[in-house]
Amino acid sequence: LEKFLDEAERLAADDALVLERVRREREYFNLTFVKSAGQYRAMQGAKCVARKVSGPMTIDADAGKAVWRNAQPVTDFVQFLGGGKLAKHQTVVRAAYDDENLYLLVEGLDTETDRLIAEAVKRDDPVWKDNNFEFFFAPPALGAEYVHFVINHKGVIYDTKNRSTLDSDLDFNLKAETAVKVLDDRWVVELKVPFSELGGAPKPGDAWPVNVGRGRNAKDSKDNAASSWSHEGRMHGIEGFRRILFDAH
Repeated sequence: LEKFLDEAERLAADDALVLERVRREREYFNLTFVKSAGQYRAMQGAKCVARKVSGPMTIDADAGKAVWRNAQPVTDFVQFLGGGKLAKHQTVVRAAYDDENLYLLVEGLDTETDRLIAEAVKRDDPVWKDNNFEFFFAPPALGAEYVHFVINHKGVIYDTKNRSTLDSDLDFNLKAETAVKVLDDRWVVELKVPFSELGGAPKPGDAWPVNVGRGRNAKDSKDNAASSWSHEGRMHGIEGFRRILFDAH
């Protein structure tokens, strides 16, 4: 497209009106497609590194465990369709794995944890309307499908296996172990997902598309908003998911 615009400018050199139109098209092109492509490349390049751990992991939402102190933190969540702007209430993700499981620790920073909203009470209630974290797992073994897992700060879960936002299997239940902790300045979820639920274990060096999203929802707050670590802060859409890199060390 840039080459076509260059050629159009050359051909319109003797017509000021057409030349101005071509230059305006270039301006729009740079402000939309080029800018968005740059953001996409930057986000795809910033992988979340999961290092391999040995020994049993206790799932208790304790961010002070050695495995999490030594893990690489990933943050810079962006607002949902917010033009690349960072979310006001940031989220921090850490990942690890062993031969059988993927582990995630997610911390939602918040100054109003006493006002967080959670109305869902049973599995597969509309947890996405609550204050929540959303996880989207798209390992290669699932093909075009992906697992959608949502949890609120009360520990209530919504989960499906999806082909799209309109094609989901609500009967699917992810056999994951979870723990939730609400603190004064954040709320924390620790998640253990067996690789058997995701089509099999990765090889060292593999990078799986995974999205982590957040629906921040507090009573009487002006700062309620959705965000994620993927392109444009989106939730669904595998092509925009960030990747978890399974490190061998």
